[in-house]
Amino acid sequence: MNSTRGAQSRKTQFTDAITGQPVAWGTLCAAHADVDVAAALESFHEGSAREWSLDAPTVIHPWLCALQGRTTQALLAQRSGLSRQQIGRVLSGRANGRLPQVLTLLQAMTGRM
Repeated sequence: MNSTRGAQSRKTQFTDAITGQPVAWGTLCAAHADVDVAAALESFHEGSAREWSLDAPTVIHPWLCALQGRTTQALLAQRSGLSRQQIGRVLSGRANGRLPQVLTLLQAMTGRM
C-alpha cells in the first residue's frame, strides 16, 4: 500500500470531510490504543458509561444524551456558547461533533473539562 495514501486515509477517517477539523470519535479512537476505554468512561461518569458501545465507537450521541440528563439544550447552549441547533444535531446523531465542539459540550454538561 502506498504510505501516502494510507496516511491520507487515516487523516480522512479522523477529520470532518468539509472543514478538515478533527472529529471527536476519531480522536478518541486514535487515543485509546493503550487505554481501557470502558474503565475510563466508568471513571469519568458511571451512569453514562454503558451508553457508549465499544463495538461502535463512532456513535457517541447516546453517551452524550446520557451525560445531558435533564439539562435542557437551551441551558447547554447558554453554558457552552454553542447554538441549540448545533447541540441538537450532535445529540441526535445527525452530525459528528468536532472535537472542540464535543469538549465544549462535555464542559457544559459535567463541568469536568
